[in-house]
Amino acid sequence: MSYTHHQQYLSLHTFLAALEDADVLYPPDKDKKKIIRYFGASALQANHRGCTPLMRMASNGYDGLAKALVNIHPKAAEAVDPYGRPVWYYCVTRDPHPPAANSIAHFRTLISFDPLPNGDHPTHILARDFLAVEAHFKTEYKRCLFQFIKTPEDLLVANGAGERVVDLLSQRMDAFTPHEQEFIQQALNEEQHRRLSSEIDAPARSAMTRKI
Repeated sequence: MSYTHHQQYLSLHTFLAALEDADVLYPPDKDKKKIIRYFGASALQANHRGCTPLMRMASNGYDGLAKALVNIHPKAAEAVDPYGRPVWYYCVTRDPHPPAANSIAHFRTLISFDPLPNGDHPTHILARDFLAVEAHFKTEYKRCLFQFIKTPEDLLVANGAGERVVDLLSQRMDAFTPHEQEFIQQALNEEQHRRLSSEIDAPARSAMTRKI
């Protein structure tokens, strides 16, 4: 098998399908911009599943092609699928294989990672999948999670239903190293401290109001 010239494919979707089926080799850097320009408008069109080419690139880790696509068609980065899920959703959800931390880091330079309509952040998606995947995939999921988690406060982000990342991860503390467990526990401790402080401050504010 060798690299096949892109002109034999009718659209960018058919070219990506050939890549996915291993019918063609991933193109070298010198050809990526040429390929995107050649396929023109099809670089922005969704397929029958509602996925744009950039979403498919995110799902498959085609980082170089994705960069060429966004550079030539910036609006591709703003696409959403029929369920309102943006491109980043396809970066963090891969089945049956886990997402790749390096690819996520690359896409963070290309697209926005704003929350989903239900308030889910990438960390919510990754944390749920982390709980569900087999043990040998958990290390890669942790690498992906820590692309977004830099401080304990990042674990306290809640979605629209009030679900926090720390609540999900704390269900499987045994899957983390002692250092990671300490990090997660720190977030739980900070939240508990805030809650206690709020409970103490409430009577004080009430008493001050009565005095006024």
